[in-house]
Amino acid sequence: MSMNQEMINKTYAVALSGGGARGAYEMGVWKALKEMDINIAAVAGTSIGSINGALMAQGDFDIALEVWNSLTPEIVFDTELTGIERYRDTTKMQQLLKQYINEDKIRESKIDYALVTFNLSAMKDETLFADEIPQGKLLDYILASANYPLFKRHKIDGNYYIDGGIYNNLPAKPLSDRGHQNIIIVDVRDMFAMTYKKFDTSGHFIVNIRSRHDLYNVMNFSRELIQENLNKGYFDTLMAFEKYIGSYYYVLEDGTENTISTEDLNLLNDTVFFKKLFDSETAMLSVLECVNDFMNAKEIQSIFCKEFFVACLEICAEVIGVEKIAEYTIRGLCNKLLIEINDIIEKGKNIESSIKERVEEKISERSLLFDNEDKKIVFAALLRNVDRIVEKISFLFDTIAIFAPKVIIAYLTASILQNRAVKEETD
Repeated sequence: MSMNQEMINKTYAVALSGGGARGAYEMGVWKALKEMDINIAAVAGTSIGSINGALMAQGDFDIALEVWNSLTPEIVFDTELTGIERYRDTTKMQQLLKQYINEDKIRESKIDYALVTFNLSAMKDETLFADEIPQGKLLDYILASANYPLFKRHKIDGNYYIDGGIYNNLPAKPLSDRGHQNIIIVDVRDMFAMTYKKFDTSGHFIVNIRSRHDLYNVMNFSRELIQENLNKGYFDTLMAFEKYIGSYYYVLEDGTENTISTEDLNLLNDTVFFKKLFDSETAMLSVLECVNDFMNAKEIQSIFCKEFFVACLEICAEVIGVEKIAEYTIRGLCNKLLIEINDIIEKGKNIESSIKERVEEKISERSLLFDNEDKKIVFAALLRNVDRIVEKISFLFDTIAIFAPKVIIAYLTASILQNRAVKEETD
């Protein structure tokens, strides 16, 4: 449960990208940074990042969290308008920001604040720190930074402005130019706004925080998705500071020596399925490469190391469909998987007809894509009647091993957990 204390002790500048409703993720990042008592010296933001950055500079976390938790489409947009005008009109957003953005607090803050916008009239970018913005104009420039291309253009002193995301949607460079070397980069950009000004990172310490999971549409301000995105930002930040040992699931070290043992492998080797797997160099290589790719390992990891076992647990959880945006211990995830595995077996009384209808038919039609639904049905089939599949549909084994190694890994993990459960009951 420990984190990297050396990372925590540093003082950082924070770069917040644009991304509309995805900005809730940045609130989750801020929540985690506060819990870890990370010292923040500066913050630069584009678009929604400029709004979150302003609130961060103010130090008003509770207010910011209250705003994000209360957001609904009705609060952000004028739902009495119809068609595209509902989204072009920014009156409600301006009223909301006037209520919560405090220029004096930002100017007096110990946290240096910057934003990025684009001057359409002059056709040039404007990257401005608070001390470069005229008194009384800070909110105007924040609105200019967040002037999404769909919105009506924002006007300041006769000039029209548009969202800074068209120029630099991830403003880490201004922080580096200002002399900051420890930078946390929070990236919630969508595929249509990937602009980024690169800089020489030599001599810098960079912490990259980007969601491992889908953050949804930039205009989707539903309360449920906002809370989900906030949670993702929170957990991903703790993972970036090495609280978790998982790759995509948030798994805590719990002191257990839970690794794949030689005893586990000996028990597996007594089955027809795993004898065939262990005898196939191609299948085993596919499995090992899949686990290491999942871990994003820089070098091949031993099958007997804890990280390898945790990755196998995560892959099994992914195939089954276990909730990802939650915190688990290694032991807790094992127990959760066992419950789900037993439930699949219990519900799989008619799995043979299901495998016939859903898998054999797909193979004959060459439409077996091994998407999430296919993976789960094949996994369920293996749990229910693996010997029949291996002996009577031998070509399916080779297909799974080559094109869906995660199914094999999930079954391997499930078998280990089941064997251990039986052993615990008999001891």
